[in-house]
Amino acid sequence: MSDTRIIKKYPNRRLYDTGRSSYIRLEDIHQLVCAQTPFRVLDQRSGADITQAILMQTLALLEERQPQLLGLDSLLTLIREHGTASAADIAERIRQSLAGR
Repeated sequence: MSDTRIIKKYPNRRLYDTGRSSYIRLEDIHQLVCAQTPFRVLDQRSGADITQAILMQTLALLEERQPQLLGLDSLLTLIREHGTASAADIAERIRQSLAGR
């Protein structure tokens, strides 16, 4: 049995932690990340792995409450460059920056 927690996202936008048999919120996803608990978020209908999208929503929630990680200019650049040839370069610079912490 895997130690990875499975979270299911239902069409009503609710997240269900199958390991704990209870609904959770994005704040709970934040706590899982902080605790370094391995998890995956699956779309209940299709079974698709939507973990990355839920993590982006979690980051957006955190930034909404207390902006500190990304400024407006950085967000605009990320959106503008998404899908372009330079996107890989930007992603690599971000990874290197975070790895150097």
